[in-house]
Amino acid sequence: MSFQIGNKLSSGRPKGSSNKTSKLIRENLALIIENQMETIESDLKRLSPEVRLRSLTALMRFVLPTLKDISTETNENFTPINLDFLDMIKGFDTTAQIDAP
Repeated sequence: MSFQIGNKLSSGRPKGSSNKTSKLIRENLALIIENQMETIESDLKRLSPEVRLRSLTALMRFVLPTLKDISTETNENFTPINLDFLDMIKGFDTTAQIDAP
């Protein structure tokens, strides 16, 4: 029996609940990868540094959360402070030695 518009008997899967099939597939895939870690590690070691870095970077997106860009806003009344470190250190004696305790 197919879904009919206006069906009030079921509201469907609750918001935020996981799909049981997808969860099972993810768990099985994690187990397969876990059992192959030594092989994966040795395979990565055989790659050139450039290819290894690209491979690890591609794999990271499955493990680490994706970061979003942040934007900063400045106040219209913002006044930058300019420091000229060369002028600040002109009076220091750069030949003096500091005795260790």
